Amino acid sequence: LFTGSDAIFMGALEVMRARGLRPGREISVVTFDDMAPLDFMDPPITAIRHPIHALADAAVGLLCDRLTAPPAPGDDSEPACLKLPVALMRRASVGPPPGRTGR
Repeated sequence: LFTGSDAIFMGALEVMRARGLRPGREISVVTFDDMAPLDFMDPPITAIRHPIHALADAAVGLLCDRLTAPPAPGDDSEPACLKLPVALMRRASVGPPPGRTGR
């Protein structure tokens, strides 16, 4: 299961628990954000960490650029596209399918 945010993961975790599914055992889980204390959960949850401060700096920069030089009416140029690095925080919530061994 891949969730798009830690908040969504927390809701999914409630459903998994209600159905008797344990992350890293019956179901593998990866989330995106790594903002919550995921490394303190049991098991620690694998997450994709994004550079939130760099993302905020880039967003403010793009907004300032737009405010100082707004596009002309009818301007259909491509919107800005920024690629920022992410990091996979490998933890214990990902495992082999039930009945299989190894990772």
